Amino acid sequence: MAGVFQCRLPVLWSDLDANGHLNNGRYQSYLDEARMQAFDSAGMGVAVMRAKSQGPVIYEANLRYRCPVEHPESLTILTWLESTNRSRGLIRQEIYRVSDQRLACEASFQGIFMDFQRGRPINFPESFLDAFGLA
Repeated sequence: MAGVFQCRLPVLWSDLDANGHLNNGRYQSYLDEARMQAFDSAGMGVAVMRAKSQGPVIYEANLRYRCPVEHPESLTILTWLESTNRSRGLIRQEIYRVSDQRLACEASFQGIFMDFQRGRPINFPESFLDAFGLA
């Protein structure tokens, strides 16, 4: 599917909770990493954000856990920009266990594209939208 970015990350033993499951707070870190890899692939990696003093900022996160993740395991994380009104966007992500392809977590993030120096929302760059199939 065009505009969907995929990455694979190993589950770290240190990210497990007392029950031997991936700690629910650590899901956010895996989603963050996958999102940053997607942004980098879309031409808006950390170096570009710093150089241009602009980039996406998340203001709302919703996660729905579907099945436990244990160790050892690897995760496939899909990331896509579902919709935008030019300065605001809805980012969706899904985490799948590699071992059986079961959906482990669904996530949605509301974000804005910011000019960091001015502290104001700006329009998403066309190249960024194009990379996500929304231009």
